[in-house]
Amino acid sequence: MIAKVFHQFTVPGQPVPWARAAKSGKRHYTPAPQAAYKILVQIAARHARVPMLSGPVALTIRAWWACPKAWERVREPYPGGIKTTKPDIDNVVKLFMDALNGIAYHDDDDVAELHAHKRYAAQSEPGRVVVRYWSVTG
Repeated sequence: MIAKVFHQFTVPGQPVPWARAAKSGKRHYTPAPQAAYKILVQIAARHARVPMLSGPVALTIRAWWACPKAWERVREPYPGGIKTTKPDIDNVVKLFMDALNGIAYHDDDDVAELHAHKRYAAQSEPGRVVVRYWSVTG
């Protein structure tokens, strides 16, 4: 059996989903929060010195949103859990796949396997996204 070599990095802060291009008159543009977060993803990947892989790639995206303030409990801290509200998970994945073009892989069509998780962080933990990817064969 061949051991998988994982490459991993973390993007701090609340995840920002991909959004449809906004329109101003006849001009289309990427909304500012999305553009800034895409740059943050690229900076985090470069800072972690992740290598660019060739061929098919598997990608795991684990996104945690900070626990809402209304859920804070004094006696029983919120332990974290599954997030089933907006944004849709495919919009979170789309932003990361697009941001990692030319950094983790040549093009997002190289991604042959995808795993995505959407969760609330435990109380007092910050939002973040952990990205892990590796080459796949067969």
